[in-house]
Amino acid sequence: MQFVMSSVSSLFTKPYEVRKVQLSEYSGGSDKLKEEGRIVLYKNGSSWDCLLICPDTPMTALRLFQVSSEADALNWFPHYALKLLPFYEILPLPNPKVFQPIVDSLRSHPDWSSAHIAVDTGLKECLKHNYVQSQINACDGSGQTPLHLACERGDVGCVRVLLEECQARTDVKDNNGETPMHCAAKQDSPAIIQICRMLLDNKCEVNYLSKTGESPLHILTRRGRFEASMVLLTHGANPNLRGMDGNTSLHLAMKMEQLDLIKALIVFGADVEMPNDLGETPGLLAACASKGSNRKVLLDMLYSVGVQRCAPPFSPLDPQPPSTPRSVASPPGIGFEDIMDVSASVGAMSRGLVEVDTVKPKRDRLLCLDGGGIRGLVLIQLLIALEKEAGRPIKELFDWISGTSTGGILALAIVHGKDMEYLRSLYFRMKEQVFQGSRPYKSAPLEHFLKKEFGENTMMTDVRHPRVMVTGVLADRDPGELHIFRNYDPPSLPQERPYSSTANFKPLTIPQGNAVLPCVF
Repeated sequence: MQFVMSSVSSLFTKPYEVRKVQLSEYSGGSDKLKEEGRIVLYKNGSSWDCLLICPDTPMTALRLFQVSSEADALNWFPHYALKLLPFYEILPLPNPKVFQPIVDSLRSHPDWSSAHIAVDTGLKECLKHNYVQSQINACDGSGQTPLHLACERGDVGCVRVLLEECQARTDVKDNNGETPMHCAAKQDSPAIIQICRMLLDNKCEVNYLSKTGESPLHILTRRGRFEASMVLLTHGANPNLRGMDGNTSLHLAMKMEQLDLIKALIVFGADVEMPNDLGETPGLLAACASKGSNRKVLLDMLYSVGVQRCAPPFSPLDPQPPSTPRSVASPPGIGFEDIMDVSASVGAMSRGLVEVDTVKPKRDRLLCLDGGGIRGLVLIQLLIALEKEAGRPIKELFDWISGTSTGGILALAIVHGKDMEYLRSLYFRMKEQVFQGSRPYKSAPLEHFLKKEFGENTMMTDVRHPRVMVTGVLADRDPGELHIFRNYDPPSLPQERPYSSTANFKPLTIPQGNAVLPCVF
């Protein structure tokens, strides 16, 4: 009797352990209760056993569970029969070690689909099964899709398959209002940069605020992830997006004294004087939160970009307005604004009434953009400042635009109406994606990059104004010859032959070896 009790006790110690069993054990007094596909439920004496039949091994099967409760057996059998289908159809000869994590995942998360289970177990090949494809955007109880889960786990392989082969949606928000990008931003894996780039390439929203008031950039800033933050900033992340308590990413970076992040955010247009809901500006946070050697560095950095004070806003209840800190006091001497004011005054005085009705001579405004690789960012920063002062796009401020090397790429982008903030991000992306390794750089990445940005069939004559000139070198001859790509027909003298038209040239699909490639990146 003691032997029988011991056998029964050991029988149900691990009821959900996957084991290989002999089918002959179920050929006698066992009753087959249910069968769906290869999943069969038996009543075997005092237990209810669920088996996975393996056609390649007709004498053996995998026992998925052996429970003493009929209710438990009838509860789990439909889950096993439905969700294990893609796994036993795709995986090679089933064995307990392979199926144990699958059934453990199934039991731990009854609300998961087969796609969730495939991601959880890292079986990315199972994501291609037709049944799994039908559930690729299914949400679990927390509203997360398999893509959310893959990003949360930092599984690059599953993320790639979900996006490139399964066309998983990137715009689904979970119950917390978080996109897959939010989930990726929270994990610490080095793969976060690669995952963020894949999500961005598949149009994942980068400026969406969750229900907790955080964008992916807020999360990355709070976690001090500089490289990943740069990926988002170069793909259009808004550094001035107000999150919880009205804090921007710059507020968070100031609190944590993340110098590299602070510099990057300012370069990408973060407002250094934007107050949060408590009236705190980034400068005030720098003055209050920083106590070490970073304090002077932060304050000097803010002063260099035009912040005049790092004190709280003046309250009418205060008897005296706060004094400007000595470290940010205005230096003596004539500043740029003083020079501009004087110039404007002198200019106004020099124009008498006699000039009111004078016909102004027609003038054309020409913008010349030099090359120099990454130095093109300096041009972009100047043009951004010019746009802000003029209140109009650069394209509307000039009649002619010329450029060489990266300046030529910038000129083409301007005439096609690209936003200057976008061009700043584009230059950073071009540095990472095109100019890799050492010189001479391969031309194929540049050609692919330009086609993606401007369109494969874009022609110079698609835009008539402003007029554009881009210099290039015809390097398929010796010596090389200058060639000017343009969107207009130049005038010719009567005694000279007219210039041949370049209307049929597709500047973005010409052999890149014939162009002047930047080499200073």
